[in-house]
Amino acid sequence: MNPGSLNYFFLLIGTMIVFYLFNDNKLKQSVLLLASLFFLSFFGIIPVLTCVLLSILNFYFAQHAYKSAYNFPKLVAINTINIFALLAFRFVNEFEIGALFSAPFIGEQFVAALGIGFYSLQNIGYQIDIYKKRYTPEVSLLSFTLCNTFFTRISSGPILNIKAFNSSLSTLPSKLTEENFTVGLQRILIGAIKKLVIAERFSYYINLYFDGIDPGVKTGYDVVIACFLFTIQLYFDFSGYMDIAIGSARMFGINLNENFNMPLRSQSVSEWWRRWHITLINWFTQYIYYPVAYKFRSKRMMATVFAIISTFAISAIWHGFGVTYLIWGSLHIMYLIIENFLKKDLLKLNEKLTSFYYQLIFTPLTFILVSFSNLFFRSNSLADAKRLLLKLIDWRNFFPDISLKSWILNGVDWKMEFMVSMRLGFLFAILYLLFEEKLSSRLNKSKFSIPLISFLIIFLIVFGVFNSGTRFIYMNF
Repeated sequence: MNPGSLNYFFLLIGTMIVFYLFNDNKLKQSVLLLASLFFLSFFGIIPVLTCVLLSILNFYFAQHAYKSAYNFPKLVAINTINIFALLAFRFVNEFEIGALFSAPFIGEQFVAALGIGFYSLQNIGYQIDIYKKRYTPEVSLLSFTLCNTFFTRISSGPILNIKAFNSSLSTLPSKLTEENFTVGLQRILIGAIKKLVIAERFSYYINLYFDGIDPGVKTGYDVVIACFLFTIQLYFDFSGYMDIAIGSARMFGINLNENFNMPLRSQSVSEWWRRWHITLINWFTQYIYYPVAYKFRSKRMMATVFAIISTFAISAIWHGFGVTYLIWGSLHIMYLIIENFLKKDLLKLNEKLTSFYYQLIFTPLTFILVSFSNLFFRSNSLADAKRLLLKLIDWRNFFPDISLKSWILNGVDWKMEFMVSMRLGFLFAILYLLFEEKLSSRLNKSKFSIPLISFLIIFLIVFGVFNSGTRFIYMNF
């Protein structure tokens, strides 16, 4: 069941109807938990059992450890289990071990272990917070399990703070308010438009380039286009999912944290990470970056370097065991270390240049650097990445052997229907990015507007790509 699919919306509507039949808070939470387990069951019994068992284990362990003096060995023990579970499923997914099993309920469903990358971090952070006495384990088992399984966000986040989420569960609304319905519906519609109208229109070309499908990549210019398109696709795909997740949760009066803040406007890689996948980078900052920087605080500059290396090395492993992820992480380590050493020079340059010219130079530069790293992030293997890299540096055959006018009008061996589709997607992406700030502000307003809702629905129906069947990209993590 893909978030944004008809089945998902049937589940959402059905859950809302039952949810608002009850006034008791625990019954409302129970409805959400049952809906979440039902959603997980579409991906097999293994994801359900994994999530529920890890939730129960972490809940009771924190309760018992807190009452009997939560010491460091206990923290290591429980988080070793959490990390092992995460890495085990990453290993299975990376090397397709699930395919070795013939049982249908294991196979691909075992590989999926949907959401384990996200709720494992939640569990690890929860244990650390209890150990450091940042708060007490007052959350109930029902609320704790719901935090890990909540169907609107388990697939790809955002990563939740269990205490904060528990607080929102304690004040669930008795009826669906106009504000929650309006904001929720608008966010769901714009998320579906991002995914189906924009991101899906790039899928054919990105698969063509990165998966080596004929005609595939012929020139270095193709590689540049592929990297740029994938960065744009990843943003609209991932942020589209987040809009659907946040909007769906809002239907139940639950406010999830924002995960994006217009990252394509970033003027540096560090700013990119402050705007991109915000809940993930906040988690890594709190539980990895700050502790490492504090550990080496006497070394000043090296403390920052060690913290950056630790954070992005672990981030790369979190995404997967592939060498390509390690290269992707290494590139961002290099970007951030260089930026850190040049911080004073960049500040001086910013003062000399007007804000407009500084942004004109460094926003495209940041996009190029991130897009280059995504060459490795998207490549299926090191061999594929090497194939693309060799094309990229082959300056003798960098540009297509056709005129610019012919390339603009006809592309390179592109089917007309896909060429038109991709360019429509690019046009919509540019229009959205130009008005992103105003549109985001408008969609979070609570006044119900029939013309706006009608326009979004009609636009989605007319221009949406509904036959691709592809999942959201970050469901793989």
